[in-house]
Amino acid sequence: MKKQKKSRKNMISNESSEVKSVVEEVISEAVAEDAVVKEESKETESADDKETAHSAEAVATEKSKSKAKRIIDWIFSRKGIKIWMPLLVMVHVFGVIAYYVWFPSRGYFHSDSTDTIMWAQASYESGKLFDPEFVYACLLPFGGYLLMLPFMGVFGMSMTTHVIGMLLFLIIFSAGIIFMTRKMNWELPWVAVMFTGILLTVSISEKLREIFWGHIIYYSLGVFFIFIGLGLYFKILQLHDDKTLKNSMSKTVIYMILFFVWSFLCASNQIMSLTIFTIPVFGAILLERLLDFKTDIFSKKNGIYGIISGGVAIFSVAGFFIAEKLSADIDAYYEKGYSNFSDQSTWLENFQRFPLSWITLLGVNVQEGKPILSADGVTNLILIVSALVLLIIPVIGIFLYPKIQDRFTKIIILVHWIAFALIMMGFTFGLLSAANWRVSPIVCTSVMATVAICKWIFENTEVKRLGVILLIPQFCVCLLADSTICSMPADFGQDQGMYALCEFIEENDLDYGYATFWNANVLTVVSDEHVKVRSIKLREGQISKYVYQSKNAWYEDIPGQEKYFLLLDTNENAEVLMAGLPLFEKEHETLYFGSYCITVFNENIF
Repeated sequence: MKKQKKSRKNMISNESSEVKSVVEEVISEAVAEDAVVKEESKETESADDKETAHSAEAVATEKSKSKAKRIIDWIFSRKGIKIWMPLLVMVHVFGVIAYYVWFPSRGYFHSDSTDTIMWAQASYESGKLFDPEFVYACLLPFGGYLLMLPFMGVFGMSMTTHVIGMLLFLIIFSAGIIFMTRKMNWELPWVAVMFTGILLTVSISEKLREIFWGHIIYYSLGVFFIFIGLGLYFKILQLHDDKTLKNSMSKTVIYMILFFVWSFLCASNQIMSLTIFTIPVFGAILLERLLDFKTDIFSKKNGIYGIISGGVAIFSVAGFFIAEKLSADIDAYYEKGYSNFSDQSTWLENFQRFPLSWITLLGVNVQEGKPILSADGVTNLILIVSALVLLIIPVIGIFLYPKIQDRFTKIIILVHWIAFALIMMGFTFGLLSAANWRVSPIVCTSVMATVAICKWIFENTEVKRLGVILLIPQFCVCLLADSTICSMPADFGQDQGMYALCEFIEENDLDYGYATFWNANVLTVVSDEHVKVRSIKLREGQISKYVYQSKNAWYEDIPGQEKYFLLLDTNENAEVLMAGLPLFEKEHETLYFGSYCITVFNENIF
């Protein structure tokens, strides 16, 4: 019995072992199978992920291609071209003028170009708006010297300070054109036409480049004042006419205040700014309303324009007289000299000088016997045609005026003709005819009026192509100005002339002396004031102080100064030697450089 039980136990044990073995085998197989399934699942998932990633990448690529296509389509679309092409042109034109200001203009720098930086130095050293000891050419409290003044403490009286100031003026001048045209609701292509036309036209000749980019005086300042003044007034017209704008009344008041303040500041530059800016703009505002015969002059509609006109008049008069009081004891010989009448017997002759002054200022330089079909001949023909077009199209604007509905265009035309009339009065009855550059402001207003009239013809007449055709001569002038500047080397004139002379003077350990005006102030600036040269007057062999753009203190003995030099060109030196001045009986040494004679003394010559 026991054996049987034992045998059963053994059998059960063996069966259990077998079952266990089978279960373990089954579990092992199940685990293995599960592992295979998992691996297959992973491979399937990996394949799915790869397919999904590939699909996403394809979608992204497709989107990128679609975006690139949209960009390309926009670039070559009519809308795109009207945006990027004008911007590209404007950037190029600005870059060309900026290149000229920063580099080649240094080679054209002369003593007349030093006035702005010398005014900045006078204010910096005196700590006052005007230095009472300095003798100014003209008084411009709201002038370009303010752009150079901040840099006097860093770079001193130097070419670096000068070109930084001029570059800043170019920036605000350019911004003024854009500001004015955008407030006229002009689209970008026409903004670019006005921008390019003005900047390159005033860069077509050496004299115009000097007036606008060589220094900052009333000619260029007055034009800049017009841009900002008209822009502010046009904004007021927009706000007043559009009643749907939110807070239009409060915005109108703000812009009116800005316009009045601008009028005050501009008028502080006195007679020249009144002639170039205040009277043309103020007159255009009034005349545009007077010529609107459909509206009663005393109607409610004209009420705001009466307020504006009165405000401009009051603030301008205030600016003029406050500046006059502040500068009562300050001399400004040049400005006063050219605000006088000429003899009436010269009036007809003065008037007859205008055509030649106009075309030569715009770059015409014809020599007798020069072939018309030569390169220079064709260039001069283009310039002559352009000069005539700039005179004729504003005349056409007078006849078109009754048909023009756009008030902005009307005001531009009126501003030009009032400025033209005022400058021609000074040219004919005054002393402005002595030099062609004194008509330079109306070069700008002519371009403004020409572009505005051509735009109106293009947009409002059946002969719209005529509006473009009439601009072709000016387009050619712009190309000429652009190519002229681009062909100038960056170091133009800086290895010769005043720069070479300055280097020679410094090499001989000289740092203080005297020269006639055209050789004095320029040497002071190009040497970064390492060599100070003061102006003298030479008449009939006699030497005297020339206190113009200078001050009396500059002619006094300087403590510790061992050597003073007298710089004269060959002709001036011969004139002095023939006069037998006692000055040359003193101990001296003579140096020669090119056509210059430098006499070195051991004491001051005054």
